[in-house]
Amino acid sequence: MQVVKAFDDMYYAISEASNADPGNAGASASHYVSPKPFGQQSCYQRLGLPLRRCPLAVVGLGQNAVHHVTGVTSCTVLSRTSENPHFNINPIVVNTITNKMPATNLPTNLRESFKHLVLADENFDKPSNVDLLLGAELFHSIYDGQRVQPSHDLPVALHSVFGWVITGKLNTNYLPPPKISSLLASTRSLDEGLKRFWEIEEPPSQVILNPEDIKCEQMYSNLTYRNPDGRYVVPMLLKEPISQLGDSFNQSFSRLVNLERRLDRNLELKKEYTAFMREYKLLGHMEPSADSNKIGQYIIPHHCVIRPESTTTKLRVVFDASAKTTNGKSLNDLVYTGPKLQNDIGDILTKFRLHAVVFTADISKMYRNIELRPEDRKWQHILWRDSPSDPVTEYELKTVTYGVTSSPYLAIRTLHQLASDYEKEWPLAAASLRHDTFMDDITVGATSIETALKHKEELIQMLARAKFELRKWSSNSPEFLTQIPTEHCQVPKIFCDEKQKQSIKILGVQWDPADDNFTYALSELTPGNTKRAILSNVARIYDPLGCRLLQSWSYLFSTCGLFHLVDRTQMDSLEFFYMAGV
Repeated sequence: MQVVKAFDDMYYAISEASNADPGNAGASASHYVSPKPFGQQSCYQRLGLPLRRCPLAVVGLGQNAVHHVTGVTSCTVLSRTSENPHFNINPIVVNTITNKMPATNLPTNLRESFKHLVLADENFDKPSNVDLLLGAELFHSIYDGQRVQPSHDLPVALHSVFGWVITGKLNTNYLPPPKISSLLASTRSLDEGLKRFWEIEEPPSQVILNPEDIKCEQMYSNLTYRNPDGRYVVPMLLKEPISQLGDSFNQSFSRLVNLERRLDRNLELKKEYTAFMREYKLLGHMEPSADSNKIGQYIIPHHCVIRPESTTTKLRVVFDASAKTTNGKSLNDLVYTGPKLQNDIGDILTKFRLHAVVFTADISKMYRNIELRPEDRKWQHILWRDSPSDPVTEYELKTVTYGVTSSPYLAIRTLHQLASDYEKEWPLAAASLRHDTFMDDITVGATSIETALKHKEELIQMLARAKFELRKWSSNSPEFLTQIPTEHCQVPKIFCDEKQKQSIKILGVQWDPADDNFTYALSELTPGNTKRAILSNVARIYDPLGCRLLQSWSYLFSTCGLFHLVDRTQMDSLEFFYMAGV
């Protein structure tokens, strides 16, 4: 049964009930006095419409609260026979609006009485679900005042934008035995409240994809190919239609001049920045765009970020693709972000603690080993010169670029594609790329040293097919590290001077490979034993696993002198250590 069509950006259709209720005033869904539209949960799930949190309290008869409110969605309602008029609504989604209408099948001769009319619901005489309840705010826009009543003992037909709607009371002589409906209002029990609390914490049972995410996947699948050397060549995920960007040259040149002034004040920083850009050119990741056919559609400004904790590249050049052009748009305004493909850090670190032998590695220059299609590179141009006395040269970036909104998706999606292409040859490596990788960091565990070494070999061979290379190896097994060239191993750093504890950063967390422990280290704390000071100190600890909650209680009790849960020497040195099983 379908009275109206409702759709979101994907043009899904849904139905609205419009029936005559036997023995009582049976109105169409739009006849209910409701200031806001309502939708039934089963209908929203069938359509896959995205939900938002509902900020409103919903009450029914007798001001009884409606507890089973799922959220709010958005859609457009129009007739199934015409595209005008249409109504944009934001229905509140509930479990059930009401019982089926009508309660029973109506006599067949009732249909004959209205067969000359174009009905909004051709099956109005059969019980059906009410999927959409339109609010009273739309009543005047739906009905035009026309009415037809074949006889006094039959319902009335009202003309609406959706067609003729059958409504009103039906003579009981026409009816089968009545079916009684009752209204039950109840207060939620404690058990129901606790159940709802735990359901909120549960991950969604099904992932509803955004239409833009579906478009990104289609573009990647259809436009990605591989070079003869094995590298993946991916598209720029540009939105359609592509809006024209304004001028970006003047702003990029101005920011280059400002950058040069900054570098002139720090010669060591200038040396590293210049070396970075020279390496970019030597590796073929960018080239001059002197050819008139390579005129840049967007010039990306760039600057540097200093990472003192890095053991390899302490300076990283960041390309600012969010810089606005003269018409207020940037490159990042024109590209899709793509769906989230990253694994949860907490899940990765938890799995990391489940194995006897673990190792980590970093995919060297992951973004820059994925090429961009030649026809899309005009959107990735930069300005550079080694010295302020040299002429400014416009370069074209040939690879996936750090700073473009779509780059994280393209990089991770390429790793997943690599895993799919070679899953039969190297199943262990394929599983690691899908489930044990966060961006360019791989964390792997095994039950034995033999399995770990096999895992390592599979990863090296699979990634080599796409010209990826693994660096910064670390492990809790010295025997494993003997199989890795020394220059490719990550050197632990001393984070805590008093005890000379050597740690490695994995996914932002300090890890001591020798003792196989995660550690915390704080340089200074807010003085005082107040709750504010304690919470301030605990909040400074990066802790995706949530272990600092245990440590915060230990800290609270020990600093207040209640219990000696934390050793005093640890408190004095401001070092908190925890094992995986704690």
